[in-house]
Amino acid sequence: MEYTQGYLYGGEGSIDLAVIRNFDAVAWGRVTNEGVPEVHVKVTASLGRRVVGQALTNSQGWYVMPRSKVSVAEIALSVRNHVATIISSRMVARRFDFRV
Repeated sequence: MEYTQGYLYGGEGSIDLAVIRNFDAVAWGRVTNEGVPEVHVKVTASLGRRVVGQALTNSQGWYVMPRSKVSVAEIALSVRNHVATIISSRMVARRFDFRV
């Protein structure tokens, strides 16, 4: 109250982080097993049989797949034996959560 003098302040939010993620990433999400985060699990992006990206989940199960080698295309994201197909975009990082 003293710092804001009664003004309700919601903080800066995460819009700037979302903009950066959309520029740098093709996909992002979380990997869980019955609600428990899967830590340091490899997430792979493939175009056909060619691997075009890999990422590891962090301590909360979150991953961000870099855009580096992925163009606008149908890509397969996989974790262990779970595979999901997404259409990549030049402007928006797609969210996909895995429940393994």
